[in-house]
Amino acid sequence: MKKKVFSIGMVLILVVFMLVGCSRSTGSTPSASTATSTAPSHWPKAITMVSGPMGGPWYPYVVELTELFTREIPEISWTGIEGSSFANLRLIEEGVDAQIGMSQSHVIMKAKEGTYNLLRPGETFDNVLVGNVLNHSFFTIIARADSGIKSFGDIATFNRFSPGTLNVGQYVVFEDMLPLYGLSYDIIKARGGRIDLVNYAEMTQALQDRQLHMGVYAGTIPNAAVMELDATTPAMIVPIEDNIMKQILELYPSLSTDIAPAYTYKGQPEPVECLTTMCTMIYSSKLPDDLIYRITRVLLENSEEMVALDPSLFYLNWDQALTGIPQDLCYPVVWNAIKEGPKK
Repeated sequence: MKKKVFSIGMVLILVVFMLVGCSRSTGSTPSASTATSTAPSHWPKAITMVSGPMGGPWYPYVVELTELFTREIPEISWTGIEGSSFANLRLIEEGVDAQIGMSQSHVIMKAKEGTYNLLRPGETFDNVLVGNVLNHSFFTIIARADSGIKSFGDIATFNRFSPGTLNVGQYVVFEDMLPLYGLSYDIIKARGGRIDLVNYAEMTQALQDRQLHMGVYAGTIPNAAVMELDATTPAMIVPIEDNIMKQILELYPSLSTDIAPAYTYKGQPEPVECLTTMCTMIYSSKLPDDLIYRITRVLLENSEEMVALDPSLFYLNWDQALTGIPQDLCYPVVWNAIKEGPKK
């Protein structure tokens, strides 16, 4: 009987120690709920960031940014999703399925001034706040080097073409460029050609299989999706004629040009001038100002780390983060956060 009582007593003592130990363990390592409770009450508990299409450069950016923000702003749960330039504006305008994203500067400017080709009647983007730039994206027209194509004007003959999906930034640029050649998407289709609205992975496969003559990729160069084609079939960047380039820049003052070096791809022996646009951060107006300020500071204070991970983010620094963004377009909180510069 004594042994039985002793055993029960020992069990009770062990249970007490275990409970105390568990209590101390929980107190010393904050759980997710504990960390969340330290955030200001007006901050959201979760934020979704929308990027670009799979196979493009923006999706990896968002993966890297969500990891950075999870570390530096752990009070919030961060998620990244796939998107595209113009579609991202609509998501951020609503602020429900995504609250932070990326878009191209020419898309933002045209949409906000109400002149973007794909706007619905009465559609506005007053709830989209414009942040800093991350890098500039090349619009590269890609063809197989063995296609016989010399310039984009050859689209009249080589008329199986993809500008990307409907909501990517280059769709409307090339929609506006084609009339300069006396063409349009509808005219090309009426003459037996094709306009394929596909993502980069599908575009690459179609070029490989000779189902497309030309496709437009947006992003850094060399583009990862094009390199998949180039690995087996030498690819080339198709040049735009000088007079056409001049006219499209007049239509889109926010676009610029840059040179793709010779042999960016195996089938491109000469440098090629390409259209470029800025990849720009956008925020929902539903986010509080102090959080937008904090996010902007975190981006710039960790810029060296981010550029080391992805050298294409070369505009992510105190001196260049506002390149090409007019002050009256940039959200004042972002502008001021950057103009304050690094901590002394």
